[in-house]
Parts: sequence; structure tokens; C-alpha cells
Amino acid sequence: MTYLTLDCNKLLSIDDLCLVGLSKVHISIEPELAKKINLNLEELNSVEKCNNSTDFEVPFVDIEYLKSRMICCNVLQQALRWKPKPNSLFITKLVKALNTNSYFNRFPAETTLYNGDYTYTQSPGIPRMLSTVTSPKSDLKNPSEVLQKEVGLSSDELNSLVNSQTEFLSNVSVLGSLMKTMSNLSDLNMGLLCEALSVPYDFLLLPELQKIPNVMETVRNLLWLTEDSKLIPKKGGDKTVKSLVSTQLVHNAELRSLAQSILKEVSKVFSSICSNLVQPELQNVVNKAWSASLDSQLNALLYSLKNVTVLYNELLPLMFSKYSESYNNVRIIQLNIFYIILI
Repeated sequence: MTYLTLDCNKLLSIDDLCLVGLSKVHISIEPELAKKINLNLEELNSVEKCNNSTDFEVPFVDIEYLKSRMICCNVLQQALRWKPKPNSLFITKLVKALNTNSYFNRFPAETTLYNGDYTYTQSPGIPRMLSTVTSPKSDLKNPSEVLQKEVGLSSDELNSLVNSQTEFLSNVSVLGSLMKTMSNLSDLNMGLLCEALSVPYDFLLLPELQKIPNVMETVRNLLWLTEDSKLIPKKGGDKTVKSLVSTQLVHNAELRSLAQSILKEVSKVFSSICSNLVQPELQNVVNKAWSASLDSQLNALLYSLKNVTVLYNELLPLMFSKYSESYNNVRIIQLNIFYIILI
């Protein structure tokens, strides 16, 4: 299995965090950094690691499990940068937990819902999740006390975990990744729909359409999917259907663009938070700006998703109608043949 090496210079990308969440990679610490913060690399490397193909027992659809691992990895990246000195015991336990895939469950439910301003989001579920993975046999009625006793976290470190944006940003990361994947699947669906309804792709070659912002990736995908079709004519076709397909093309391209934009924004916020790039007295000002930016992009993403859904609701009945008619014609032919045989 592939290793991702953590250091203090560069944070993992959102895609890498998703791989960690899905147990597709192992975590290692850069040797010079490990030496600097007194980590025992031999101990970490000697731990028997999980093999995702054989040891992974949690369903991939359990998003809360994925989120727990992503949050744990984000906390690990923050812990590597704590001042004045990182907590080597805490870091060791987090790396072991991520690599052995042990004691990760659904993320605790006692979380504060996002209220439109993520700067005030609190995450009491984070200490409970961390106490589970760092000390699974301890009494979890008071997770903060467990983390203080078992791994020596200070009150300030605990407060930084609870009063942080890690959970909210992890949720947004999962959402953005899902929407990006959905846009790719939607391109595939559109290709199948064009094949099913015999929609010519001549309109995809129009410069006027290709100049619309963000559509070129979707255009290339549809051309690649339909160029060798034996069912799609070169020209013609139902103008209404072509109009619906071209509109859906734009909406799906917008959905992909917004998802990618949100992932980039979250990555920048994570980087700034973990690296303490903003002066403390100005942090609240920057937080407000981040919150406004993310809120605007999330609203736009929701609107775009609604547009995609509305167009599907118009296109799918057309396909069902066509194949229902074809099915009925086939049944009539079968009945006629059966009748002739009987005669």
C-alpha cells in the first residue's frame, strides 16, 4: 500500500485526505521531523498495518467513518505543528490508529450544527473520537480527561481541538469530493442518454457553446463517449431534446467547477489554520471572510445541484417513454409470432 509522508512544510491535499479516510494509504512521518520531535520511527514502522483489500471491514458508504479518519489525520497535521513543542505520544497514537485502522467508528453525534458562521462551530465530538482511538479501553464519560491523562494534552490543546473548524471543513471536503465525483458520473449518464435518445453531437462542436465558462471538460467527455456510436446520427435530431442536453451540460459543468473551487478554498483554509499564518489579533477578521466566502460557494453549489436535478427530471421521462414504446412494440411482435405458431 502507498505511503503518504507528513512533514511541517506541506499539508495533504483534499484528495489525499480522502484516501486516508478510505484507508487506501498508510501514514509516515518525515525522518528529520520525527527526530526533531522525538518520535520513534522504528516503533511506528513495526506496527502491523492494515491491508485495505483484506482487513477493511467498514462499508465504504459510511461517510461518518470516513469523516472520523479525515478529522484524525487533520488533527495529526495540526499536532505536528503545535508550539512550543509537538506532543510525540499523541502523534504516535494517532499514526498507529490510522495505519492499523483500529477503533474508528462513526463520528460521535454530539456536534454543533453549522449555523451559517463556521467560526463559531464547536466540535465536542472530536475529543470523544480521539479518546476512542488513542485509549480505546478507557472510560469515555469524560473524553477530555482521558486525553489529558493518557497522552498529556494541555487545556489549551484541548480547547484548540474543540473550538476549531476541523469538523466543519472536513464535512465540506467530503461534500465537495462527492459533488466532483457526481459531476463525472453525470457526464457518463449524459453520454448514455445521448446514445439512448440518438442525440447528435454536432452542437457540441459549436464555438459559441464551447466558449461558455467551465464547459470544455464536459464537452470533451461527451464527445469521447459518443464519437464511436453506431446509433447517433451525424446531424438532425429532436431540437427540444438537444436543448435540454445542452442546458444540462452547462449545469453539470458549473457543478464540477463549484465543487473544485470549494475544495481549493477548504485546502487554503486548512493550510492557514495548521500553519498559523495569520496574526492572532487578526484571525477573527479572516475567519469572518472565510465564512462568508464558503457560505456563498455552498449556496451556489446547492443551487447548481438543484438545476442538475430539475433537468434530469425532464430528460429521464423522455428516455423511459422511448423504451416503453419499444418494449410494447416488441411484445406485440412476440404475441403475433406466438399466435401464428398456434395457428
